[in-house]
Amino acid sequence: MSNLLKVSKIEIRKDKNDNPYKYIEVSNYPHKLVIGPDGTNVKVRQMSRTIAITAWDKRIVGEYSFVKAPAFDLEEGESFEAEIVTREVPGYEIADNDGEVRTVNTYTCVVFGNSDDKKSFNAAVLQEFSRREHSLSEGPTVQTTERTDISEPISELSTAKKAADMV
Repeated sequence: MSNLLKVSKIEIRKDKNDNPYKYIEVSNYPHKLVIGPDGTNVKVRQMSRTIAITAWDKRIVGEYSFVKAPAFDLEEGESFEAEIVTREVPGYEIADNDGEVRTVNTYTCVVFGNSDDKKSFNAAVLQEFSRREHSLSEGPTVQTTERTDISEPISELSTAKKAADMV
């Protein structure tokens, strides 16, 4: 079953270029329906996770203009198909609130789409991480058995299109 996320909070903020954007907090549901061993639907408790995403109606950075983010039209309380995805990535440095710099090798983001469709969801994971300038250290954990010939590891793919063609 595909995962649903719910918008729990929306704030309008401004970036360093004074462009307005939406700061959107989303959470997964604390319960999930799964198919039990006897074939019946079973409601199970899952660990709740919350993550913030940013969405611009129109973003202008220097001479570049970006189109509206799909999350921009979400409303508080609304549910949508997506997964909170965490993957290993090549190490990068971040600074905490005290200015102390550390290296991390994981990244988490929201990937829109139906995770039951493994082929297109794998491509969406690769595309979203690439869009956020993170290459994957390992392939997505949502794998399909249709993929039998791997001529190069996913971590070396330069685009999500290549990955979709391989699956």
